[in-house]
Amino acid sequence: MYIEKVISYLGAWETLCENFPDEIENIVSSIDNISLSKQLFDKSKTTQNKKFSIRDFTLKLEKEFRLSGWEINKRIRINFEGKPRFSSMNAVKNSVGIEFKFGKFSFVESDLFVKFPIFINKGEIKLAFVIMPMESLSSKINRSSSGFEMIADRIKSLPSLSNKYPFGIIGISDQQPNNIEIEELTSELDKYLIDTVGYSLFEMKQQNERSNYDFKQDLPQNNKIAKQICAMANHPSGGILIIGVNDNGIISGFPRKEIDDAELKILNINKDSCNPFPKVDFQVFDVTNSPDQCVLVVRVFEVNWKPCMSGDRIYIRSGSSARVAKPNEIRRMLLNIDYE
Repeated sequence: MYIEKVISYLGAWETLCENFPDEIENIVSSIDNISLSKQLFDKSKTTQNKKFSIRDFTLKLEKEFRLSGWEINKRIRINFEGKPRFSSMNAVKNSVGIEFKFGKFSFVESDLFVKFPIFINKGEIKLAFVIMPMESLSSKINRSSSGFEMIADRIKSLPSLSNKYPFGIIGISDQQPNNIEIEELTSELDKYLIDTVGYSLFEMKQQNERSNYDFKQDLPQNNKIAKQICAMANHPSGGILIIGVNDNGIISGFPRKEIDDAELKILNINKDSCNPFPKVDFQVFDVTNSPDQCVLVVRVFEVNWKPCMSGDRIYIRSGSSARVAKPNEIRRMLLNIDYE
């Protein structure tokens, strides 16, 4: 057997290859050691209708992973409505979890959106992968099953995924490909936003309250930049300005040639107009099919000594905007009480 295609979310495959070299080698070699031998075919079928046995195929995979030091059928205890329940995973090693799926797509989706989060929240794994057949292989399976292509299409059709952990789906076949096709579902911008704010861009634009981030189609005027920076510096955990995205969360793009001037302008305004001036960081992200455009993300870190002021005024975030703080809000800020 061979790995033919992989879809990856939140950089799961890249993380696996870079940080878990032994585990990726185990996965590849374990799959390579499986073949559609006579022993894997269901002996109860006639010669004309023979299909390979899912049970024997799964047992063979488990054996190969066990020989590489993986814990097989890892069980954890969970509580459901006050009653103990158990959930198991086919193979686990060094924070990497694997499920073998040769059934219907609903079982795969249950793993992605139910089982994997449980194992991750329990601290058992950090990366999760499903190994499943390509359609060319699933047609040889003993029962109705869903192929990799169907699951991939369903996952890619979702406007956003609620999962905030990296996972991957590995498609295998009995035909050796020239190269493994890797498709990463998460843009670099979304990876950064999820890590920083906790939401993808699509999820961010659905929020009514935008207390720790703001969309800007263009670079604001000097006084507005200072006001935004101060408000975010006074906010718990700081905030980010996303320049090149309109108020509706749609990427419009910011001219790439103006990035250096924009960053210098923001740094100077921060230093000259904010007291104390907070730490700021810049990230630049590509706009698909627009090489001359980009998205500039300005991250403003919370100041240690509040309040941060611009001129003689103290600004705070209120909903999706920055405004002058009221006296009671300033007192709460100084007492380290959330003013929202």
